[in-house]
Amino acid sequence: MAAFSEQELFETVPVPRAVATLAIPTVISQVVTMIYNLADTFFVGQLGAPYMVAAVSLVSPWFNLLTALGNLFGLGGSSLISRMLGVKREGEIRYVSSFSIWAGAVVTACFSLGSFLARRPLLTFLGASPDTYGYAEDYLLWVVVIGGVPPW
Repeated sequence: MAAFSEQELFETVPVPRAVATLAIPTVISQVVTMIYNLADTFFVGQLGAPYMVAAVSLVSPWFNLLTALGNLFGLGGSSLISRMLGVKREGEIRYVSSFSIWAGAVVTACFSLGSFLARRPLLTFLGASPDTYGYAEDYLLWVVVIGGVPPW
């Protein structure tokens, strides 16, 4: 696919091709996240401990929620920036991008902290049994709580 300048992409390229060009990075991001989850489950499965695999499966929806929160600001901000470029409001774009980055960082940090503080009822809600609870708690700690905090 040919590389287009911003102006060409938003003004002269046919809409289906422009959407395809902009959608490719989003699709790649989702595929990488899916591969990460599959690789996690695969390597944990190689340990031969079914309770560990169950723990990964239990926490996976919560990890997906964390990803969705990040996408809320990333994709929402990029959509607004695209529309602002279309109506020639380039001066306001830096405010939108700054808000998207900082709001995403704050929300994911709050989500990570809330997950840590409410880990007992959360893991019970997600279906952790006494056999899987310890593994699920460890996985939640490393993947969602520590992994979800934006690097400062």
